[in-house]
Amino acid sequence: MRKPASSTQAQDLLDDLTRLHQQLTGEKMFDSVPLLEDIISAPQPDSLSFEQQLLIHSAEKILPEIIQDFTPLIAQELSRRLQQELRRAVAERYANVKKNSPR
Repeated sequence: MRKPASSTQAQDLLDDLTRLHQQLTGEKMFDSVPLLEDIISAPQPDSLSFEQQLLIHSAEKILPEIIQDFTPLIAQELSRRLQQELRRAVAERYANVKKNSPR
């Protein structure tokens, strides 16, 4: 059984939580944290070279084919892993039931 905290401990905890809340809700904390978009900016379409535009267009063209080719393989692997996990779970459950059953 836990012993009750003294009133000074409770007050100290409340003060700490209040101070933390003020720090987290204050706007000053976020002024020094850069946003992802400030660090990484995607190139504008105008700034891409012809080769880069051609590469992007080619990738967009073959991506559906790649997805179509690999989807059955991914589904098959997920199914295999699910079956394996189900077998393991059933075997574990059976072992626990067998161990705990009266003889």
